[in-house]
Amino acid sequence: MINWFSRRFGDGTPASTFAADLFIDFVLTGENRATKAALEHYDKPYGKFESDAFRRKTFVYLAASVSLALSKKQRRTNVAAVVQHFRHLTTGSMLSQWGMSTSCANEQVMMAGDSLQSLCFSPLNSDFAFSVDWSRGWLSEVGVDETNPVSLFKVAQDWKNTMLFLLQHIDQEKIAVG
Repeated sequence: MINWFSRRFGDGTPASTFAADLFIDFVLTGENRATKAALEHYDKPYGKFESDAFRRKTFVYLAASVSLALSKKQRRTNVAAVVQHFRHLTTGSMLSQWGMSTSCANEQVMMAGDSLQSLCFSPLNSDFAFSVDWSRGWLSEVGVDETNPVSLFKVAQDWKNTMLFLLQHIDQEKIAVG
């Protein structure tokens, strides 16, 4: 049976569509939600909160989360095609929003991916102090000098939970060619 979108049921989601879904539903929507929440939480108590820097950093880290999760699932069928489409969407958006070149955009996403790798997949990731230090460094780059260890630990946990969600989401998706 063919549906309205010229795809047979059961064939799976085309790689380009899955990449677009990850980009729109996860990166763009997530960045918008995170920025709104951060403005409510950090803007008044931290006069140096840089909302534009937070928005950009969150975008880059969400894109890096998707890229890192996809790299962990590279043995799955058609994941390479998803990565290609996702990278195109990410770098194109970074160019249009912030005037970044493709190489600069790729470099920022790779650096964020390395940072997330150390948080989510290193043996240190279960260490409370490491999570607190990681979060404090992350927030300091956007003008937030958070000292509450519980708040800092929650930031790290949110990024770890994001990674777990992505890994499960990718596992559940049937990716078709295209």
